[in-house]
Amino acid sequence: MSGGNIVHDNSAFMPGAAAEYLDNSGETKDFPLKKKTTELQESQGDYGKDEPSSFKKLVSHYAATTTAHGVGRIADANSSLVRRLIWSLVSVGLYATVFWMCIALVVLYMKKPVVSRTEMSFEESLDFPAVTICNLNIIRREKLETLQKTILLRVIEGLEQRSGRRPTSLEQRVNITSINATEDVIRQKIQAIAKFKKEYLLSKAKNADEKEILSNAEVDTKSLENNFLDKVLKSIPEDELSKVGHDLDEMLKYCRWSSFNCKTGSLRTLWRHFWHWKYGNCYIFNSGLTENGTKLPVMNTDRAGPNNGLELDIFINQQSYTRLTDEAGVRVVLTDQSRMPFPFDEGFSIPTGFATSIGIKRKFVKRVDPYLNNSCVDDGKAGVDTRTIYTEKYYVNYSTQARLKYLKYAYIYTLKSPACRMSCLASEEVERCNCSEARFPINSSACFSEEQNKCINDILRKFTKTGLDCIAKCPQPCLENAFSRSVSSARWSTAFDVIFPFLRISPSLSPTVFEDNFLRLQIFYEDLSVFKTINEEAYKIENLLADIGGQLGLWIGCSVMTFVELLEFMADLLGYLWEKWHK
Repeated sequence: MSGGNIVHDNSAFMPGAAAEYLDNSGETKDFPLKKKTTELQESQGDYGKDEPSSFKKLVSHYAATTTAHGVGRIADANSSLVRRLIWSLVSVGLYATVFWMCIALVVLYMKKPVVSRTEMSFEESLDFPAVTICNLNIIRREKLETLQKTILLRVIEGLEQRSGRRPTSLEQRVNITSINATEDVIRQKIQAIAKFKKEYLLSKAKNADEKEILSNAEVDTKSLENNFLDKVLKSIPEDELSKVGHDLDEMLKYCRWSSFNCKTGSLRTLWRHFWHWKYGNCYIFNSGLTENGTKLPVMNTDRAGPNNGLELDIFINQQSYTRLTDEAGVRVVLTDQSRMPFPFDEGFSIPTGFATSIGIKRKFVKRVDPYLNNSCVDDGKAGVDTRTIYTEKYYVNYSTQARLKYLKYAYIYTLKSPACRMSCLASEEVERCNCSEARFPINSSACFSEEQNKCINDILRKFTKTGLDCIAKCPQPCLENAFSRSVSSARWSTAFDVIFPFLRISPSLSPTVFEDNFLRLQIFYEDLSVFKTINEEAYKIENLLADIGGQLGLWIGCSVMTFVELLEFMADLLGYLWEKWHK
């Protein structure tokens, strides 16, 4: 174009074109963008070229480009020495703080803290508990003569003679010489038991002052007599003892489950029997098992209130009580289906002459095993031996898998209950002392000799102090069901028709006879709610990682990408050293 020296080259402004332009003199000049790029490349030195970089350049490049705060300030060559020194001190302090905070977080995580939360849920239906009832009198007096163990009769008579009780017609039929002879033996045995009890009490003294006080303690005679009787009963087979205990058919005058008869008919099979060392014949309703351990369906209810539970009219027959029994009524235990009931330890007594109502609520506990060391055990967990002296004898531990219901509920093994610890203690006694206490239904003799009593004393002392490793062998259940109860009562009505058959038989019987021998028991759900206590790990691995990341970001501005940069720097450094080594 004429009239000027300027040449317009549109290609210079198109993508990919050369960054050049013509000045007024017609010379080609570099475009400013290209000039800046060249300067940046020169400022970066030789880093990134194929030839090996120096160690100093590697470190300088990492310090200048890392996202970790403080490092770039220290390595800045344009800063004064004083400023770099200050940044060094600040960075060291902050990095030390981060290290200390992270160590504290790791220590907290290793402690595996547990937090509990509670909640209430309402269910459409709930399994009814296993209900255990026992007459407070262990042996029916009129049946003693049928027992082929005359020593038991003599022991009972001898104990009653020692207590100053007046003889009955049954006692009068027993040779008084034999009773006197038996009483001498009883006296010797009771003295041995008293000595054993005193030694055991003194062994628990924590200091000299406590030992001095306990050394003058007097042993209760009645307690010793009962202890001796328990040992005598242990020496007699349970099959024979069951014959002289109270029968279910004799005790149970009326039984209603919901709207159905559970005294006769098919629901009669819901009752099963076991012998208890303190109360004799005990009977469980709704255990989920037959007498031989066959599974039965567990009764459940979808309504609350007395009309939808269990109602029992029980005849205790005080005329059959031995005079060693000082309480009249029944012992009741409410348990989960696969848990062994312990009437003496965890039961409650119901008196005669009253209609007693027991409203129950279900509780559920979920525990955690944060260290995975079986501090609690799930039902059916592989590798866990669930056998105890109770599982083999009473078929309590019958399930092979957790019977999950109500979302997260499970029925527990006998292992994870007091039965396991009692079984562990009994096994230790038999192994070390060649005998066991009367409370354990294990095939062993009772401990009568002084040597055996000393051995039992030593075992009990170790069990109290160290647990004999029974606690470790018997972890708690991770899932456990329990029941809370509220009790109310009303007087028994003498006009109720249950007493009419007895009045027709013996019109001379007074109303007090019925007050002394009859009781009513009602057990029902107050509502279908479940109170849950759920234990959880309070500080999990995700909490640890989040907190460590927060501390790193707060104090030194680090993230996961920062550690990736560090790995890249380490790789470059190793590559540099490798090449330098092979030169």
